[in-house]
Amino acid sequence: TNTTLPSWYRYVHLGGLMNINLSHWTKPNFGVGPYDQTQSTYIEVAPAVLTLDAEASPWASAHAAVIYMNGSSPSVRNYRPTKNVNRQINLDDAYITIGNFNRAPYYARVGEQFVPFGHYDLYPITQSLTQVLSEMDEPAVEGGFVSQSGLSGAIYALTGSKEAADHNNASNSINNFGVHVGYQNFSHSVGYAAGIGLLHNMTDVDAIRQIVDNNHGYAISVPGVSANAGLYFGPFGLTGDNIVTGK
Repeated sequence: TNTTLPSWYRYVHLGGLMNINLSHWTKPNFGVGPYDQTQSTYIEVAPAVLTLDAEASPWASAHAAVIYMNGSSPSVRNYRPTKNVNRQINLDDAYITIGNFNRAPYYARVGEQFVPFGHYDLYPITQSLTQVLSEMDEPAVEGGFVSQSGLSGAIYALTGSKEAADHNNASNSINNFGVHVGYQNFSHSVGYAAGIGLLHNMTDVDAIRQIVDNNHGYAISVPGVSANAGLYFGPFGLTGDNIVTGK
């Protein structure tokens, strides 16, 4: 039987992933309380993600993803610090990209997105400390380039947190920005990649922004620098990441 697919099927793509985790957590006893209260075991959905990608034209595309988690371990409770993703379906990112890499190396992107500060997997089993200190999922505008030589760069801007003195001011402004430059080469048996990023104000990193918002703004602006490098061979990779603050 021949089945003719609708024309839109060629331009819309659904995807997703799901992690089922079994974890055991312990913490120091320090001689206080029963020992068995310092350890816990969890079976969790961490996370389940559904993605939608649509191509409107050779020069315009859209992406959206929703995320769901179900668990009680520290890694699940803190997976997306600024969103209620535990036991709730939540929008993870949604943006529009203008660009055609077959014709030009440049692109522009606007919407809620993970801006290019730091280097990490979006959906790891357990987030590393460098990911916690660099992940920013914010509405932003971004522009950049990706060349065939492996060199890439991006600049982005977003509506950042407010200073404590302006916390009660109803107006908002685009007051945070960053840049990123990277290089990668996978044309050999051992591939490699490296990148460096600069962020004007670290208070908009997701894990930090939650604390800033709970304390009604920040006192001082703290810049940040991210650096990463990695070697890749077959299905394996060895990476190093670092986050440094300016103050």
